Amino acid sequence: MGQATLGDVADVVSGVGFPKDIQGNSDGEIPVFKVGDISIAVKSGTRYLRTSPNHLSKEEARRLTTNLMPAGTIVFAKIGEGLKLNRRAVLAQPSLVDNNVMGLIPKANAVTSSYLYYFMQTVDLGTLSRATAVPSVRKSDVVELSIPLPSLPLQDEIVAELEKQFSRLDEAVANLKRVKANLRRYKNSVLQSVTGGALALDGSGVGDTVLWRWLTVEELASNEPRSIQSGPFGSNLKHSEFQPSGKLVIGIDNVQDGRFSLGSNHRISEAKFAELAKYAARPRDVLITVMATVGRVCVVPADIEEAIITKHVYRITVDRDVVVPEYLGIALRGSKEVRAQLMDSVQGQTRPGLNGGLIKKIRVPIPPLVEQHRIVAEVERRLSLLRGVEIEVDSNLKRAQALRQATLQHAFSTKGHHD
Repeated sequence: MGQATLGDVADVVSGVGFPKDIQGNSDGEIPVFKVGDISIAVKSGTRYLRTSPNHLSKEEARRLTTNLMPAGTIVFAKIGEGLKLNRRAVLAQPSLVDNNVMGLIPKANAVTSSYLYYFMQTVDLGTLSRATAVPSVRKSDVVELSIPLPSLPLQDEIVAELEKQFSRLDEAVANLKRVKANLRRYKNSVLQSVTGGALALDGSGVGDTVLWRWLTVEELASNEPRSIQSGPFGSNLKHSEFQPSGKLVIGIDNVQDGRFSLGSNHRISEAKFAELAKYAARPRDVLITVMATVGRVCVVPADIEEAIITKHVYRITVDRDVVVPEYLGIALRGSKEVRAQLMDSVQGQTRPGLNGGLIKKIRVPIPPLVEQHRIVAEVERRLSLLRGVEIEVDSNLKRAQALRQATLQHAFSTKGHHD
C-alpha cells in the first residue's frame, strides 16, 4: 500500500464570500452551504448535505465567478472553535459553499469519495489550526497531509467493511439512546408522582392527601432575615474579581437538575466575601436559577463550605417545621402544577427570568412532615438506582465513540489492510 498527499488525490478548494443581498433565498437551482449546515448534518447522523436555507440562481452563481463543487466533495469548516474544525460532510449534489468552508474534490482514478470521507474522520484539523484569535486551517497545510493509498478496489472493500461495522455500532448507540430517553421519562414520572400522593415506600401512596396543604414559597420560608434572596447585582460583584482560590461563588453552573456541583469553581477573596456576607448560602437552602437557564433547582449540601450566591440564583431558606428542604426541591423540579406556575412566571422576552416577587407566589402541595421525609427517602432511593444505570449507559456511549475512532484508525493504518 502506497502513501500520497491529499494534494495528490484531491483538489483542495475554498468557498467564496456571498454578498448579503443574495443570502437567505430559499429559491434557486443551486444550494449554498455554510458551517452551520455541516454541523446540522453531523448532529442528525448523516454525512450528506442535501438541503439548505440558502440558494442561488444560476445567474447569481455566475456573477460570483466561482465554480460549483461537484457531488461527492468532502467539506469541512476551515475556521472556528473546537469541534467545528472536526465536522465533515459530503455534498449530495453540485453546490456552492461559503468562504468559511473548504472542500476536497476527489481526483478521478485516485481516490473514492467515501474512502476520502472516512479518512478525513481520522484527521484532527485542530492540530493544523493556526495560533490566532480564531483557529483556522490553511490550504497549504491540508494539501500536505499524508493519506494511505491502496488500489481503488481495496478502497471499496475498506469502505464496505467500515460501513458494516458502523451499522452495527450505530444500532447499538441508538438502543443506548432509547434507554436514556426511557430513563428520563422514568425520572420525570417519579418526580411528578411525588406531589400527587402516588409515591410511598410500599408504592401504594403517601397517606391521606386530605391532610396536604397548598402553601406559597413565601409561607414556606423561614423567619430569618433575607430568607428569599438573590445575589449581589451590578458592580457589587464583577467577573474580573473571580480568582482561583478563596471563597466559593455559586452561580448557574453550580445548580444542576437536583444536584449541587462545583461547576466553574469561581472564587473571591476573603475581603470580598466579608463585604458580601449577607448573600451567603446557608446549608440546605433551596437554590433556583432565575436567569439564562431558568428553573433549575437543587439543595445546598449540608456540609457546604462558606460561599455566596450570584444574581443569577435565588436561595430559599425554609421553615423546617413546615417543609423539608429536599422535599421542596423535589416539588419545584417535578410537580406539573408547580412547574407550570414557575415557567408561566418567567418574564422578559429577550432574557427570560424570575424575580423574588414571582418566586414567593408559587404554590406548592405540602404533606405532613413525616410524609415529606418518606417521600424524600423513596425518591432518593429510586433516583440513585437510576443514576447508576445512567452512568453505565453514558460509559457505554463513550466506549462506542472510542470504538468508532479506533476502527477508523485501524482501517487507515498499514496494519489495517494490504494491497
